[in-house]
Amino acid sequence: MVKNPYVFEFLGVPERKPILEKELEKKLIRHIEDFLLELGRGFMFVGSQYLQK
Repeated sequence: MVKNPYVFEFLGVPERKPILEKELEKKLIRHIEDFLLELGRGFMFVGSQYLQK
């Protein structure tokens, strides 16, 4: 249970509609990728599950 609900209107997710974590992750990653592409050259998205050793 989450005490404070998150609002992801910028992803097109309705406020009161349940969403699977995997689907939310996909939408967030796509949003990040689109944002970085808008910034232009010199930015890189390493990955969604990058673990630094």
